[in-house]
Amino acid sequence: MLAGNYAITNTSTPNNLIAPIWDDIDSDTGDVYWTVTGSAPDRQLVIEWYNRPHFSNVGSGTFEVVLFEDGDILYQYLDVNFGNASYDNGAGATVGIRGANATNSLQYSFDTASLQDNFAICFDNPDSPARCGAGGVGGALPWLSESPISGTLAGGGTTVQNIQLVWDASVARVNQPGTYTGSLQIKNNDPLAQNTFVPATMNVLPAATQGKLMAVCPAAGTAMSTPSLSRLRFASRAAEVTVRRCKPMRPALLRGGSTPVSIPTP
Repeated sequence: MLAGNYAITNTSTPNNLIAPIWDDIDSDTGDVYWTVTGSAPDRQLVIEWYNRPHFSNVGSGTFEVVLFEDGDILYQYLDVNFGNASYDNGAGATVGIRGANATNSLQYSFDTASLQDNFAICFDNPDSPARCGAGGVGGALPWLSESPISGTLAGGGTTVQNIQLVWDASVARVNQPGTYTGSLQIKNNDPLAQNTFVPATMNVLPAATQGKLMAVCPAAGTAMSTPSLSRLRFASRAAEVTVRRCKPMRPALLRGGSTPVSIPTP
């Protein structure tokens, strides 16, 4: 029996592991339910942890795992706030999946508050026809396509096969600025060689129609009031909002007169 959670690739982590929240989830209250929905070849096994507390009987959380018949795995989180910052949102948990060994693993987070209420994670089988039953084109990285996707190489020597990659930032799931990561799996039927995983990263920059919204602080010694629209600089549709806190003014001591003055807080 394991004493706690580990990183997905840790040598102490068991193989063939499905970990929506690998943490000390208690059984004092709440329930665990399961059901099978759909019909072959599109059945789903659903396992739900309903109002389960963290050890020892701290708060409660509700989340579920959906196992799709095509190999996809879906984690869904309705409530992951246990009322304790050490446990909330997966802060003390491992989230991911592990296959036959550490190489065949995907870790979403480890001891990091990476989850939130009403949140979902899909581990998509590259050979599945749809992403976690959502429809559309399958494949875990819809923003990256490869050509060719299969082939045969002659044995007994070294053969070079170039793979063309096409990166598409217009896909709805990645059309906002940010960094998107994943892995390409090169599968083979060689009994002596393992499948190879190649990391892939795409950086999406802000479009020309996106800008910043900035508030301008008044000069030192100037009485401050709520900024009006005339004090805001706006460029097109804002993808980023920057708020710079202005230091509040405080009344100065009367300096030999009867009229108070305002000076900036140091």
